Amino acid sequence: MADRPKMASLAALASTGASSSNSALVEWARTQWRKGRGLMQVAPGIYLSNKQAAADAELLARNGITAVCAIGARPHGHPGLVYHHVRVEDDGDSSMLPFLEASCDFIHTQASRGAVLVHCKGGINRSASLLVAYLMKYESLTPAEAFEVCSLAQPAARCPENFQRDLKAWAQLAKQQEAVVEDNDAEGGGGSDSEQMQSLGSQDLRV
Repeated sequence: MADRPKMASLAALASTGASSSNSALVEWARTQWRKGRGLMQVAPGIYLSNKQAAADAELLARNGITAVCAIGARPHGHPGLVYHHVRVEDDGDSSMLPFLEASCDFIHTQASRGAVLVHCKGGINRSASLLVAYLMKYESLTPAEAFEVCSLAQPAARCPENFQRDLKAWAQLAKQQEAVVEDNDAEGGGGSDSEQMQSLGSQDLRV
């Protein structure tokens, strides 16, 4: 098993994105008491887990989970929950980049309605990497800050090299989108982020 990536390697990703102006979430994450079992709260209303915890309907209900982003195998499908399924393997080669836009938007939208759980098989690689992308987009954190927030909730969190490449591209895409928005604003035009990137192979399911 590969060693957990050092923070220095993730900090290098920050050079591809703007500096964060949102340190409040980082400070919040540093002060939380972590049980290290079941669901791990990454940010207020945002949870991370493995698939075993995601299968526990009572555990989800106790934590107010109303939506689940499941990465990998088809989700369990508890009645009353909204699901977003992302088909990405944890094989060291697969890319999450085509799924990041739709997945991050799903988390953001559902977080306004209740707590959201993001999980994969082990709750270590894919789910943590997706949450790094989410925190970069919606909390304006640098990649290193976003990974710190995730690793404070789940100390075993890893961001493999293939997903690090995705996050570099994600940060570059964000910069390009910002430039397009600035140009459109200057010209009196407009455009949505979703138009900048096509998201493939994911679906929202209500059970």
